Amino acid sequence: MSLKKASILFAAAMIARTAFSQVPPARTHMPDVPFFLESMIFRSLQMAVFPAAAVGMIDDPYSDLIWNPAFVLRQDKKSVYLTLNTGAEPSWTASAASSDYRNFYRYSSDKQVMTYWSTQSSIANVNNKPLYNIAAIIPLNPRFSLSVMNRTIFDYSPYRSMGLYDWRDSNYGDAPSTMKKEPQRLSVDKDQQRVFGNQFQVSLGYRLSDKIQLGLRWGLFTYDRDGDVHDSDKGIYPHSSFDNLLSETLGIKGHHLEAGVGLLWQLDNKTRLGFYGGLTWGKGEESLNSRDRNSDWSENERNPAYYRRYDNDLTSAETHPADGSRPNLALTFERDFSEKLRFRSFFSFTWSNNDLKGSALSEYASSWDTTYDYYDGDSKQYFFRRSEYRSRSRDDFSGTGKEKTAQFKGFASLAYAPANRWAFFGGVHIQRGTYSRDILETTAFLSESETAHTLYRPGTENFHHSYQKNYDVRIDYDQWAFFLPLGMRFEIKKGLYVILGTDLTLILTEGHDRGDVDYISKITRRWENGRLIVNDEEFNRSEVFRSDSPNTLERHLGNRFGIVYEFNSLLAFHLRCEDDVTRTSNWACGFEIRW
Repeated sequence: MSLKKASILFAAAMIARTAFSQVPPARTHMPDVPFFLESMIFRSLQMAVFPAAAVGMIDDPYSDLIWNPAFVLRQDKKSVYLTLNTGAEPSWTASAASSDYRNFYRYSSDKQVMTYWSTQSSIANVNNKPLYNIAAIIPLNPRFSLSVMNRTIFDYSPYRSMGLYDWRDSNYGDAPSTMKKEPQRLSVDKDQQRVFGNQFQVSLGYRLSDKIQLGLRWGLFTYDRDGDVHDSDKGIYPHSSFDNLLSETLGIKGHHLEAGVGLLWQLDNKTRLGFYGGLTWGKGEESLNSRDRNSDWSENERNPAYYRRYDNDLTSAETHPADGSRPNLALTFERDFSEKLRFRSFFSFTWSNNDLKGSALSEYASSWDTTYDYYDGDSKQYFFRRSEYRSRSRDDFSGTGKEKTAQFKGFASLAYAPANRWAFFGGVHIQRGTYSRDILETTAFLSESETAHTLYRPGTENFHHSYQKNYDVRIDYDQWAFFLPLGMRFEIKKGLYVILGTDLTLILTEGHDRGDVDYISKITRRWENGRLIVNDEEFNRSEVFRSDSPNTLERHLGNRFGIVYEFNSLLAFHLRCEDDVTRTSNWACGFEIRW
């Protein structure tokens, strides 16, 4: 398993484990915006042969800019690099997985107002991997150099991952055969999802003197995802009719800005020191709106006294906005022991603070009216009977919270290049990350129903269920990661280089979850013929959830392979493979032009 798949970047692994925790997940969550509050990580493929933890261990004109934009002054030639990669660049931070809150009802005995298709189908995943990565380094004059990086996310796919199932499509119960929908009566059928995102980053370097270089960074990221399903059909027959509408829309939007400044000092002919400070800030929002309306009527063709009428209407609106910021500090140190041996030691510290909000309001109303033959077990006879039913439900939810991360990482490496034909490097990378999420949620739920029987054995049944609760949940995770890579590049033919490597990853994770539920009230009542027969009332009831996940130690060994072919001093071709060389999906291609 590669380091990327192993998720050395702590937050993704931490959050994934919360879905299996004993503590019910919070519904309030970060909008599902990929790469939110993340700097653009660009690596040429000879650098990307190794996972992102190796960035900076050896000189690379593109990936060095991640640490300090002043490194743009190191290259004296213009260059353009394009990568066509089936895999996404690794994520340095992560947001809460939005799929957790959609499964909230599975972890709780409480009822919720939900559309029926939300339990029978799921929102399909989209491809959030960049279609390409392109970068250009342009020395403008002896004092100024410019770097531009860009990548785009695009996908167009179905919104729901499976077809919607409606029980009225079948001969269920007393439904006559005419209620089976005819294909030509389908008026609207839409199930589509679109996603577009773009990240743009500029670095400008200025040589203040022979010993001091200044670098400025500015970046912009935008993301827009929308999806909808709309299925409307209507039919009028001599003895039946139906009018159904299924509609849902999803909107996810986000953006962030990044600004930073870096300095590089040439302490002497062999020693260089650098500093970078930057800030990334942005906003995101996720909204989900649903409508489920169904109405049908049917009667017995030979005896219209037997009929059935059914109506329901559900509306739901949910939104989850968030805004946050992520400062970043980095220190770089380089020492040339000789022309062939270079030592590098880089350190960075970054932390994020995200303010989360969530609100949802769902309302449902249903009724039916039917006549039928009722079998009386005592007299063993059938009697004509009519039943009427009405119900309504309401689910009102709101939540606020904070999500915080902190991450320290540092490495030390040695790169040895005794000749142009081959080079070797090795290093050690240490990373520590913490993640915490504090959420406070309030929910008010109400469900009421009334059933009335007439014509034979008249009577009524009434039901009431409601609750008001506050849910306070906290998630804490702590992770250590150690990464030890070894790599070699050697020339097997003029212009043709092979890169081989291996690396060991150790990941130690510790987690603590807690959830406190305080029911202000929880009431269940039931009446028969106006007489109260059930009256359960609870006030100020508490439930406590605790889950201390066992500490886990993961070990992963990766094998790396890449090819670089330099046609001449102007053009180079790069080929990279992760792990299994027999799988074409693990291969990626890159092209570089220098002049």
